[in-house]
Amino acid sequence: PTESELRANLLSLIPSGTKLRGVSVKGTTAIVDFNDAFGYNRYGKEGYIAQLRQIVYTLTEFQNIKDVQFLIEGKTRAFLSEGIALDKPLTRASF
Repeated sequence: PTESELRANLLSLIPSGTKLRGVSVKGTTAIVDFNDAFGYNRYGKEGYIAQLRQIVYTLTEFQNIKDVQFLIEGKTRAFLSEGIALDKPLTRASF
C-alpha cells in the first residue's frame, strides 16, 4: 500500500517479499505463480484466507476470468497452510 492508503487504514495481506513469477490464462482460469514468500502469512489462517480472497476477487473482476489457480515456485500445492486447500482453482464462492 502507498502512504496515503496506509493513512486510510488500507492494507495488503499478501506477505512481504512476495513476488509474482508469472500469470497466464487458460480458458476462464487465471493461473498465478508466486515465489515461496507467498506461503508465509503472519496473520494466521484468517490472513491466508484473506490473501487468497484478495487475489481471487481482483482477478475475477475481469469478465473472462471465473477462477484462479495458485502456483508456488511453478508448482501446485495441496495446501497453503492450516488446511487451506490450493489443489483446485478458487472462485469467489470458495470464500
